[in-house]
Amino acid sequence: MRGQRLTAVVLRALDVDRAPGRRHGGAGDALEQANWLTAMDTIVWDSGWILSDTSFVGHAQHTLIGYTDQPTAMQLAVYLAILLVTFVLMRLHGSPAKATPAPARG
Repeated sequence: MRGQRLTAVVLRALDVDRAPGRRHGGAGDALEQANWLTAMDTIVWDSGWILSDTSFVGHAQHTLIGYTDQPTAMQLAVYLAILLVTFVLMRLHGSPAKATPAPARG
């Protein structure tokens, strides 16, 4: 039960549970658009030629994992930080590995 609550909190913070088709990327994007958070607003790369935001698959990826074809440095930093925090929490609070029984001697 504790893991489900932690997951819900993380998903809420990531704004993953938004309605499909709603085109905003969470608090970071809102702050960038309001010009409150402009320190890392340069576009890191443009992958629109591979997978555009406006295509069906691009839109599905945006809904599922927050994909954007022109991420800013802030979006990349936050995404990597979330992956790092998730990994660390899984290592600290994840279920321990199952011990394999030693072969019987005899």
